[in-house]
Amino acid sequence: MPIRERKTVWILGAGFSRSLGGPLLTDLFRQESLDDIKGIPGCEKIANELIATQGLFNWGRDKAKCWENAEDFLAFIDLAHGAPVDSVKKAKLDALYFCVQVPYFDIGAGKELSRPLSALVREVTPDVVRRALAIECSRFLFDPILADECWLPYMAWAKSLEPSRDRIITFNYDNVLENLGEHIFDIRLPQQESPPNSLRRHQDRSRFGSGSRSPCEQAGV
Repeated sequence: MPIRERKTVWILGAGFSRSLGGPLLTDLFRQESLDDIKGIPGCEKIANELIATQGLFNWGRDKAKCWENAEDFLAFIDLAHGAPVDSVKKAKLDALYFCVQVPYFDIGAGKELSRPLSALVREVTPDVVRRALAIECSRFLFDPILADECWLPYMAWAKSLEPSRDRIITFNYDNVLENLGEHIFDIRLPQQESPPNSLRRHQDRSRFGSGSRSPCEQAGV
């Protein structure tokens, strides 16, 4: 029996969005310049948050060896700020505050400066990391052109799905499914009980809408 005649569960990872420009795990939190970040439409107001998050991630990965990737990083920050607090991870994080220097933008002075990360990274909470992660994952979906050739296989796949036959589980933070057509998918979060056509593994704060809004607005910041 051909697979398309069977009931099918589609499990989507980061590679699903790669040909559209979506980042893989190893692409996240690469260190950027403030000019690059401020060039993202609507992201000027959180440029320091994002640059501090990138700085902490790269120093903690490459120098202190505290984490290997973005998911390890988020888990580490969660535990260091948790209730109860993981005292070992909190101590390591406190030590990092005084090691890293990153550029930051002084809004009042209107120029780029540099200072120890301790003044910025103490504000890098789990929510800040999630917001930064959502922005990084959303960039390639800013004002998508669904008529572009790269989108055509995705559109064809979406149209081939049948509610009675297909279910989708996605581990992605991006919003590719919604861009393909919210009318096609009945998107549910894990805590929702009724059987979904599409089940998203991550929490709602990691999702963002389509349309002409900036990546920051789409990420809810």
